[in-house]
Amino acid sequence: MQKKNIIYALTVLFIILVFFVFRELPIKVETVPATVSLPRITWINSKPDTERFAQTQVHIRNDTGVTLVCPEKKLVFPTEDILCMKPPRYSPSYRNPCWYPDESDKLSCLPYFLQIGMSKCATTDLFTRLILHPDIIPISGANGKNKSITWWNLRLTGSTWQPPYSGGKRENFKQYSEYFSNAAKVIETNKDQTGYHGKITGEGSPTYLWMLYLWNRIPQNTYLTKPKVLVPHLIRHVLPKTKFIVTLRDPIERMYSSYHFFNKDKKYDKFAFHETMQFAIEKFMECKAMKGDRQCVLDPDLRATISRKVRLLNSMYYLYIKEWLDVFPRQQFIFIKMEEYVTNKEEVLNRIFKFLGLSTLSPTEMKKYGLLFTTIKNKTKGGKQYEPMLNATREMLYSLYDPYTKMLPQLLNDPSFTWSKVSYEEYVQRMLRKKVAS
Repeated sequence: MQKKNIIYALTVLFIILVFFVFRELPIKVETVPATVSLPRITWINSKPDTERFAQTQVHIRNDTGVTLVCPEKKLVFPTEDILCMKPPRYSPSYRNPCWYPDESDKLSCLPYFLQIGMSKCATTDLFTRLILHPDIIPISGANGKNKSITWWNLRLTGSTWQPPYSGGKRENFKQYSEYFSNAAKVIETNKDQTGYHGKITGEGSPTYLWMLYLWNRIPQNTYLTKPKVLVPHLIRHVLPKTKFIVTLRDPIERMYSSYHFFNKDKKYDKFAFHETMQFAIEKFMECKAMKGDRQCVLDPDLRATISRKVRLLNSMYYLYIKEWLDVFPRQQFIFIKMEEYVTNKEEVLNRIFKFLGLSTLSPTEMKKYGLLFTTIKNKTKGGKQYEPMLNATREMLYSLYDPYTKMLPQLLNDPSFTWSKVSYEEYVQRMLRKKVAS
């Protein structure tokens, strides 16, 4: 009998212990300062079963309707949790998002604008001209370049371009801000008579727009089969008022340029190219039938199957832009047609400067600051070997892209974002003219 009593007492004690260990703790509400337009954060602390974010119950609710998960303490996870980080409080004396970190007299800055895409749409040429404006301060980017950092997708998550996408260089938020340290010094030392610092800096990483398929490396998406959080959500949390520059071109021509860029060391064969496109399209259609088009453009396995060198999906502009416009308001974006930029650079550049809140430049000023150089930056190598694709290939690609292209004008609230289909004869003549011009 005594033995039974001891067992009973131990059982009751164990139940009480489990109750206190796993019970929910009190709710704590933390409100972001009114000067910064950010989501309200509600913390509901609970003991995690394992060292993973998915076991905690901390939610962020914002106007995008996304419910996010944060840890109650620092847990073991390879990617820094941006959404659970308290954003900087930017100084109103600066046009650019800048602040003085706690107990530091060194100014830190982040980009005022991001050029997020689309790849192979003259993004390098455009960015090179933009940063020649006297009020735009270049950065010290990755690999010594003043354009692309790719922090929000690759470096934050330690990802690589190739499957399985792991093993890349991982950098934290402080390291990201250091890319703008030289620009911060210039911005800080330049101010008007009222003490306002009007100069800005920016980053040009065209992969941001479309490289959303690394979503499973974001802590809040751990164990999920569909993403709750994408790159736009991370940026919104830290840079809610940033401005975005997006350049688009004819979807088929963009894909063709991309193919030649990544296969410039191989001899081009139009029949082999047709088979490659046919295989890629078939894989996408199979995926679409099972998961839907959104899930397919976000599917890292499909990317790996199609191959990095065939960026077929990138020309489905609608699917990517919609993800960004679901998070940021339309007025924070400027969309440029590459065809218009190529033929009217001065007007397009001034339109962007005006969008950024900067002074426009006269032709004389553009010449003075070097914006009107004639060499095209980062032009696809091997362009002289271009030849027209088969008409069957072109028709196949047109059928793939057309439904998404037709939805663009309404999404962007701009009827000009269409590309007319020309006859095959006219297409061939265009390609021959480009070949001669190159």
